[in-house]
Amino acid sequence: MPSAEEIYLFRHAAYRDVAYRLQLPSDRAELHALALEIMEQVFQFDLDTFAYELAEHARFAREQGSPDSARLAASEAGYVMTALTRTVGRAQWEIVVTLCEQARPCPALSHKQLITLMREHGRALRELGRVQDALEVLRVMMERAREFGDVTGLVSALSESGSILLWKGDREQGNVLLEEAEPLAEQLARDGNPDQLVMLCLHRAHALTEFHEVEAMLTRAMDVLADHPDSHLVGVVKGNFANLYGSAGRHEEAIAELEVVLAEFMRRGETRNTSIAWANIGRQRLLLGRNEEAEEALGQSMLVAAEVGNTRTEAFARANLATLQMRRGALEQAAQNIARAIQIARDYELITYHASYLCNEAELQLLRGHEREAQELVERARAEFMASGAEAFVAEYCGILRLRIAASLASSTLAPGRATSTIKPAPPSPMWLPVMREIQTQLHRTHETKGNRGGILLEQGAKAGADLLAEIEAAVREQRPALVFRGHLPDELRPELRARLLNQLTEGEAAALRTLHPTLWNALSS
Repeated sequence: MPSAEEIYLFRHAAYRDVAYRLQLPSDRAELHALALEIMEQVFQFDLDTFAYELAEHARFAREQGSPDSARLAASEAGYVMTALTRTVGRAQWEIVVTLCEQARPCPALSHKQLITLMREHGRALRELGRVQDALEVLRVMMERAREFGDVTGLVSALSESGSILLWKGDREQGNVLLEEAEPLAEQLARDGNPDQLVMLCLHRAHALTEFHEVEAMLTRAMDVLADHPDSHLVGVVKGNFANLYGSAGRHEEAIAELEVVLAEFMRRGETRNTSIAWANIGRQRLLLGRNEEAEEALGQSMLVAAEVGNTRTEAFARANLATLQMRRGALEQAAQNIARAIQIARDYELITYHASYLCNEAELQLLRGHEREAQELVERARAEFMASGAEAFVAEYCGILRLRIAASLASSTLAPGRATSTIKPAPPSPMWLPVMREIQTQLHRTHETKGNRGGILLEQGAKAGADLLAEIEAAVREQRPALVFRGHLPDELRPELRARLLNQLTEGEAAALRTLHPTLWNALSS
């Protein structure tokens, strides 16, 4: 039951709303104009904090037909831009969208202000995962920029739209927009405004998969900034270089560069970029096996990302944290983080990231003994990598998983009506050997082709694949059960994960494994 106070407050609000609606428009206009005047006096030393409310009162008074509409429109425009800066800085994206939608009809907004409004509107919609709405706002922004001959606004709209399309996997149309923007951005850079060309280079770099292509694009961005060493984009480009080093296996170098970049972002108060840098540091530490340090960095990233609503970075951090949790046997926690990462990637139409997070889910399902489900997830991930033009990631993310699943299927059996497989105390099925050999050949070939540029995941995958294949081949040849559990050799699994996996077995399954496959049981129990 609601309290007497709650009932009073509800009735008071209802009566107030009814009373407001019964007033004549002219009276409502006068009321809002008076409220605006009073607030400007009371909060004269802190107007920025109340800019959103001040803009609302000015808009309401103007829309209700105040005779002072011109002055009110000017006040509205000023407060709108102040509120926009404040809400964007705080990543209050829902409020940004509402503010932009309400403010666009304001007649006192200059062209420059309106372009800024549309740019931030599109950005907020993208941050909220409403990419189609974002593209529509940016389309209108393009049209207006063309109409007014606003090259900066046009390049911004083209570049941002192209970036969205590239993330969605529409590389053809995305590149068309970026190619239109490029000569215009180059002219702006020659005129002393390098930001648009640098952002365009970054958008292009994010869409590339080959090391030398990404390196060339980032080098171009740094060259553009050569005469602008104090630009806030210098740290952003350096951060991208660090990630490139990490993707090529130069993890210590990447971490060192990222730590410098992180310090600069923190000094500048760039909260959003700070969360990204923490996430990337965590990723590199994870790849080096520095698990405690990785956990600390990923936790910092998620904490800062939550402050500014940076959900894309949150998803990236959660997926990497899930990998760490799987290593430790915390499978339930890993499942929660993976589910959230997949949801964010799906909501924001981040196809390539979604594919990589599906691989995390496949690894989790394999550890649980759900090979068929893991197999379906990997095939979905492969298809999404291919569809988004990121086929270069297939070997790195899907290759070793496919081989592990094949090894698990070869050395286990699935009873009818059960989702979880059971280790069979018999030699592996030789029918899986051709499949495993083909997958391993592809892994090895890709690793040989890319060399040091392939990164540590590809290197580790190729080695693990060779060891797994050798064990299955030996077990078939020697007619003995394979020392493989859930697609892994026992020494690949950390002691806490081995203990967790054994604890998940039923009493009957544990007894059967101990009795019928003592060598594997001892290896897992050590």
